[in-house]
Amino acid sequence: MKINFKVWFLVVAVASLHGCRPEIPMVNLGIDEVYAVARMKALVLHPEFDGEAYIWSMKGVDGQDSVVSTERDFVFCSAVEGDFRVKLRIVDSENPVEHETFIRVWEEEVAYSRYITKV
Repeated sequence: MKINFKVWFLVVAVASLHGCRPEIPMVNLGIDEVYAVARMKALVLHPEFDGEAYIWSMKGVDGQDSVVSTERDFVFCSAVEGDFRVKLRIVDSENPVEHETFIRVWEEEVAYSRYITKV
């Protein structure tokens, strides 16, 4: 019985030490992969990571990436329906980050009136 107790104690000790290993922390950029918004509605994208510089880019009509903002926060607003890809590059000497977000813009349920006089 004494040997069984030692083996049992050894198994429990190894299992408890194995369970105490630090896990790799999950890091969240604060920006989702996909968004869906109505036309002419502002979508504010704010990354939670600090960086030396922020570069937001989108594909232009020629198919090339063009920089649309170099501020930390980016406000996306579209007058046309469609699918858009926004790419964020956070410039940092220790931990550079690249992230791409897909935004689907749909037509609003109640159309805007051209006769609006007050906003």
